[in-house]
Amino acid sequence: CVGLKEEDVAMMIDERYLKLVSLKPKVSKEVIKELYLSHPVYLHTSLYEGFGLSIAEAGLCGCALISTDVGIAEDLKDGVHCLKIEKRNPQSLYEKLSIFLKNEELLKSISHNAKDFFQDFTWKNCAEKTLKVYEKVMG
Repeated sequence: CVGLKEEDVAMMIDERYLKLVSLKPKVSKEVIKELYLSHPVYLHTSLYEGFGLSIAEAGLCGCALISTDVGIAEDLKDGVHCLKIEKRNPQSLYEKLSIFLKNEELLKSISHNAKDFFQDFTWKNCAEKTLKVYEKVMG
């Protein structure tokens, strides 16, 4: 968990599982990138997201994605770019994690597809598309 305090995480996770959670209260961009690159799966369990930059970053770093249907994840296809989970449903999360544990080929496929999906998500492309919208509106 990046950016959360230990006491906040302790309230959300059964005490027996706390030892499985790595807490990173404040880390640099480089450390975050290393975390993405060193983990095969990224869990995105937000209840709400404006965009969801972290899921894009994780996808670009090759993580297989498991996500609630919020922010940019709404545009991801379940079973193609990610495995989608229901909000506030631990059983749904357990089932999707189990799928990845049992099916390494699917994990690799989703990892590859997510990376492809996010390839065009650059600041340059964003600026060019924004400029086109302005030009169209301004006539």
